[in-house]
Amino acid sequence: MTTPQPRPTGTRRALGRKAGWNLVDQAVSSLGSAVAAFLIARAVTAEEFGVFGICFAILTFLVGVHRALGSQAYAIRYPLAQGQADPRLAGLCLGVAVSTALAATPFIAGLAFLLGPWTQVLAVLIFGCGQPFLLMQDAVRSTLLAQGRPRDAALNDTVTTCVQIAGAATGAALGANIDGMVALWACGAVVGSGLGWVQLHTFPRLRGLRAWLQDVGHVSWPLLGEWVVLAGAAQMVFLGIGALAGVAALGSIRAAQTLLGPLGAFGLAITAFALPHLSAQHLGARQVRMYGWALSLVLLGVDLGWGLVLILLPDSIGMELLGASWVGSQVVLVPLLLQQMAIALGGGPIIMLATMRQTSRSLRIAILHASLLSALGLLGAFLYGAREATFGLALASTLVVPFAFHQLRTGIRRRTPEAAPPTPKVDDIA
Repeated sequence: MTTPQPRPTGTRRALGRKAGWNLVDQAVSSLGSAVAAFLIARAVTAEEFGVFGICFAILTFLVGVHRALGSQAYAIRYPLAQGQADPRLAGLCLGVAVSTALAATPFIAGLAFLLGPWTQVLAVLIFGCGQPFLLMQDAVRSTLLAQGRPRDAALNDTVTTCVQIAGAATGAALGANIDGMVALWACGAVVGSGLGWVQLHTFPRLRGLRAWLQDVGHVSWPLLGEWVVLAGAAQMVFLGIGALAGVAALGSIRAAQTLLGPLGAFGLAITAFALPHLSAQHLGARQVRMYGWALSLVLLGVDLGWGLVLILLPDSIGMELLGASWVGSQVVLVPLLLQQMAIALGGGPIIMLATMRQTSRSLRIAILHASLLSALGLLGAFLYGAREATFGLALASTLVVPFAFHQLRTGIRRRTPEAAPPTPKVDDIA
């Protein structure tokens, strides 16, 4: 039995730099979205900002769809060691994003005409025209990350963010309505998409998408199911708590989630870094377990550190950050932090299952998680109130952790002997 050789120091340093650029990219993306939303919120009425919130919620869901069918499957199925940077494959990832946007366009157009004032209708219609570029820019970013090029992804996000913030600031200075603000927001994605075509040396490819989905389907369809199940459960629980505990409870939960937002961004950065790099390696059972625990403990440690900062944060600073919402956020902050820590602890096994191309097992984890979130979250809201509902969410996420590690152990035992990544069939699908 051969002992795995340690990585050369230069390789470790290169991986460290890439991990750092992943964090920079995620920070730029998250901060840019927050600043643009803040500028838009200050420039429009509360009702108009609600329309922007609807557009952003639709975009968030569609981003999860195209990533599952495109860049995430790309990172897992065609790992770094197998010539993954072929422009044709990158073009297919962009094509998935465009196809997702086109499929959603009729729904968005129908939604627009359910709204009242013409400016709001026009804003949603403009969003419908701009969302192919918004999705494509995200596809550029996630594809660059899948190729192990986080510095290029950070550059693309920085350019996109600067254009979006400049547009939002200009619109606010000129007194633009919500339709103009949405148009300026989408302009940043147009610029980012154009830069991405240069960086990836390709345009969106629609031809070959059927063959692509057939080739990555065993990975991508469970990923899509996982996203839909968890996103659907989260929205159902959120709206259910609002109906049972009141709108003020929703405001408190949303405020606390805003404070915990950097933890989600960190988790996304770790996942974007780990998937392509670990999928490309020939890992034994012991190494898979070790990486699973290491990822979980890193995520858990960061969550714990950030949580302590928030708990010890003076009220004066909290009021500056959230205004009147700070008081309500403190009621539910601890249980939501506990939930985030439980999600972090179960994150390592889910990432490692993906690197082993066993996303059907992570789908089982997601189904159990969604069921427990719905049951315990709504039960807590019905019997007691918002704080108890969030403790129910924390309990639900905690109960899933042992099942996640059980699925990882089972996945390791039932792995096929050919642990090496499959050879890409680029010519067959592109």
